[in-house]
Amino acid sequence: PSSSPTVKPAPGMRVSVLQKQHYACGTRTNGTVARVLTRSSRHSRGFKVLLECGIVGRVADIVDATPCWVKQSTSVSEADRLLEIDIHLHARPAPQPPAPPPP
Repeated sequence: PSSSPTVKPAPGMRVSVLQKQHYACGTRTNGTVARVLTRSSRHSRGFKVLLECGIVGRVADIVDATPCWVKQSTSVSEADRLLEIDIHLHARPAPQPPAPPPP
């Protein structure tokens, strides 16, 4: 398998993506990664991501590799705490709807 054009992005990174409808013209959109959609560790055409604004595209460039929430924190220990909170929140299963009342 060939290598990827960029390193694998992570949520919070600022990236430049190429949307499918813009492959021919090459117009790129900058945004913050909300979710990485490509499951593999590499992809020859670039990792597919969902940006916070809802746009889906393949990463052409990493604009800023430091997740935005790390920049806002005041220290490394604070960033570690935020990461633990983020992991905990995303690890919980989705809430189940309440059971219907008995007849």
